[in-house]
Amino acid sequence: MNLSSTKENFIRNLINELNSENKNRINNNKELIDVCYIISVIDQQIENCKEFIDDITTHTYHIESYDQDYSEGYTNGRIKILIEKPNNENEYAIGYYNYFYYMEFLYDERPLGYCDCEYEDEGYNEKYECCGYSCNFTAPSFRIEKITDLNYCTWNGSESDYWEYKEKFESNRQNNNKEVEKYKLEQKKQDLIYRIKELQDELDELENEEIIKEFGSLKLVK
Repeated sequence: MNLSSTKENFIRNLINELNSENKNRINNNKELIDVCYIISVIDQQIENCKEFIDDITTHTYHIESYDQDYSEGYTNGRIKILIEKPNNENEYAIGYYNYFYYMEFLYDERPLGYCDCEYEDEGYNEKYECCGYSCNFTAPSFRIEKITDLNYCTWNGSESDYWEYKEKFESNRQNNNKEVEKYKLEQKKQDLIYRIKELQDELDELENEEIIKEFGSLKLVK
């Protein structure tokens, strides 16, 4: 597959993924993604990401679902791209290499100046009411990161082994932060106070029930 076909296929797959995300957003009454805004700079600049292009040209790839922005507006979300291993490297099932790509959709703020364009100005666009070259512009941008999993390690032992490690760790004062320990003690104190109050309320309720059983309900005598 040549560069042109690789790029075209990737952009088509990405558009489909973003459109699918928008469909879900419509169903959940959420703000829609501007697909054109995201795709424009990728269509224009993706050839500059040579290692990524080479990878998706040589291998089958998988675009995971769109991750929405959690930075309160500093990004436009991201996607994760997995690279499949060839069949001869993974005979029995589909597998992926120990690395993947994050493509993050960003904003490029260009504070060129407040728009005061007028109809008579050269290049004035009536639809956008601006000339579009000397005014403030938030341009689309993107970043690709290659993330490598160096290893995956899990605890060697049972839960009781972990408890033993925890006791040793906490007994070493060098591992304890004074502010954190003070906070933990305060939280424990508040939990105890809350539990005591709950138990006291329950005890009062039981005592009231016993009084009512023995003497009947008390009524005010006028």
